[in-house]
Amino acid sequence: MTNFQRPTKTTKISDNFADHKARGSKNPGVDYVVKVGTPVLAIGDGTVCKTVTSIKGAGGRMVWLDLAEGGFADYLHLSRIDVAPGTKVTKGQQLGLSGASGLGKENGYGPHLHFAFSKDHSHTTPAGNVDFEVIMHGQVAPVAAVVPATTTTPAAAATPAPVVSAPKARATVKVGSKGADVKYLQKKLKITADGDFGPNTKKAVIAFQQGHGLTADGIVGPNTWAAIG
Repeated sequence: MTNFQRPTKTTKISDNFADHKARGSKNPGVDYVVKVGTPVLAIGDGTVCKTVTSIKGAGGRMVWLDLAEGGFADYLHLSRIDVAPGTKVTKGQQLGLSGASGLGKENGYGPHLHFAFSKDHSHTTPAGNVDFEVIMHGQVAPVAAVVPATTTTPAAAATPAPVVSAPKARATVKVGSKGADVKYLQKKLKITADGDFGPNTKKAVIAFQQGHGLTADGIVGPNTWAAIG
C-alpha cells in the first residue's frame, strides 16, 4: 500500500477529479482550496523532474515530481517554487507556495492548488491520471488530523460558513449580452466588470476555456459556467 500525504494541509476541495473529467480537462486532478502563499508539500519521497517558472501557460508555475513509490505528481498555479529539477525531496518537504498563476497573469484563476496524480508517468494525459483523493481515503492516516471531542456532552451545532458561489442556472452569454450575469462573469475573470459583453470579454473567455479544456468559442454556456463557478 502506498503511504502518501496530501499536497497541502487541507481537505477542502472546490473541484474534484470527477468535475475535471466531466468538463474534459486536459490534466484532470483535484483543486484544493488554499490561500495564495500556502505551502505545497511533497506527497512522498521523490525527485523533482521538471519545473515551469513562466506564468504564460494555462498551468502557470508548476512542479513535476517523480515519486519513489511509483507515480507522478503535478502541482499547478504556484506563486513560488522552492526546488530545482534534479532535487531529491522527502515526504512533507515544501516544494513552493500555492497561488493563482496562469494565462499570463499571477491571478489568472482564483487562489487554489490544482494537483494531478498519474500512476504511469503519463503527464497531462487524461487517461493516465487517477483520483488522488480515492488513494488517500484508502489509507489509514490522511494529513488532516481529526480533533477528538473534549467532552461527552453534545455540542451545539456550529453555524456553517456561508458558501459563496454562482447561482445554479445562468443564462448563456456572448458578445452583445448585457446585465448581471455578464458582470458576474467579468468579475470572475478579473477584468473590467461593466456588464457589457464586448471583444475584451470574449478574449478573456476564450483564454479561460482554452486553459480548462473547453470548446474555445467565447460563448459562456452551461459547461463554461460550471468551470467558472
